[in-house]
Amino acid sequence: MILSKGKKFPILLLILIALPVSRSIQAQESLRLYEKAYKLEKSYPVFSIPIYEESLAKNPDRDLKRIIATRLYFLYGRTNKYPELLSHYSRYSGFLAVGKEHEKKIGELIRAYQINSNQFSAAYTLAVHPTNEKISNLLELLIEQSSASLFQFVYSVLMNRGYFEELRTLMFYLPESIASPIFRIGLLVKSGETETPQVIENYLERESITDSEKSDAFYLYGQYLRSTKRFDESLEYFRKSQQFGNKERANRELGKSLVATGQVNEACKLGPFAKRENSEQDYLLHLICSKTKPTDKELKIAIDLLGEKDNTEFFMNAGYRLFGY
Repeated sequence: MILSKGKKFPILLLILIALPVSRSIQAQESLRLYEKAYKLEKSYPVFSIPIYEESLAKNPDRDLKRIIATRLYFLYGRTNKYPELLSHYSRYSGFLAVGKEHEKKIGELIRAYQINSNQFSAAYTLAVHPTNEKISNLLELLIEQSSASLFQFVYSVLMNRGYFEELRTLMFYLPESIASPIFRIGLLVKSGETETPQVIENYLERESITDSEKSDAFYLYGQYLRSTKRFDESLEYFRKSQQFGNKERANRELGKSLVATGQVNEACKLGPFAKRENSEQDYLLHLICSKTKPTDKELKIAIDLLGEKDNTEFFMNAGYRLFGY
């Protein structure tokens, strides 16, 4: 049935009326979330980040968008989330007035990754928006520089931005002296590839593998198993990782798997856990096993938002322990 112009007009009119109403509701929700994040930032900076991110996603007005973008920039820097900081700056630089501060943060990043400013500039320009041509040029740069540290920086940028296929291409051609096999395993775990267990088993069969490399491989296997909700098996591999080194890391991951299965008391027996303010999960593990419980209601909002992005029950069970929900 073909509608007449007279019948179409009211529908179009309703759409035109609804659009500004919808934007107004979003703007109000963005402001509400901003206020919650700002309040939480004073006590728990890292947990204000997911609330600010959600507020920014709610289409705030231009002035509020500038404020939120600026708060997030400084929080990414404060918590040493360098890949997130670079990605955020690339997307919202038009809203940020952080010239000298950005230079300072780039200097910190360069020192953290143990690369120089020329390497950073050349690699980041190619990695931030990688076309086929840029990946080819990036491969040439990495081979020319022959720097495992530079590859680690490129790896962190591409992983953060979700360029998994581009990373696979680089690692296919790069020698292991630049791109250690452990990075390939990390990519497989992150992308949830079914071949992950076999690749790890093959890697562990190498005669030349060190104890540190064994610890890393078992740790990543535990991460993979937990991401597929095989929690009991993940405990086994985190314990194996602990046997070969980095005991503190393995202990934290054991605690997280136990929390994900609801065994919070058992997890806390492994503590005390350090207050690592650059990791939401690590910090939350510290909080739920501390004698003094937080009272900030805004923290519950952050935990709920983090839980929506996580495919285990860690955040849900942590929230239940802290707030009884």
